[in-house]
Amino acid sequence: MTFLPIVAGCQNDDPWADTSLHAFCLGDVQIGFVLPRVLHAVRRYLDEHPTNLVRLDSSNGKLSLVLASNATKSDRTEFMADLAQWLRDTKQFADPLDGWRDEQYAIYGRRSEDQASEIVFTLERAACALFGLTTFGVHLTVGSP
Repeated sequence: MTFLPIVAGCQNDDPWADTSLHAFCLGDVQIGFVLPRVLHAVRRYLDEHPTNLVRLDSSNGKLSLVLASNATKSDRTEFMADLAQWLRDTKQFADPLDGWRDEQYAIYGRRSEDQASEIVFTLERAACALFGLTTFGVHLTVGSP
């Protein structure tokens, strides 16, 4: 007996099938999913803080948030940090941003056959959920005899 059936039963979400979500892309590569209310907040941020690092695109028939793939990792990281801090300061998404940890997560881009995935930016751990980004972690639990 393995835990695999239990793990499979817990996997009850398929963001690709959820038509209410908007794509979050790095250039032409989708790296996350954005709820409509998050996209609305990003629009408000962009109205107040115009930039060429991100754009809203509807060329595929649905509005997407597109981060510039030709920008540097540092520029993308700074933009996403500023956006996340603004979202936190304006208290629009207390959950999850009240869990702010000052912990940067690496966000990966496309993986090619001959290379490992590159880190395309880093983002505060608590903000990753707002952009539907995949995060990784390792937990170790140790007990005493």
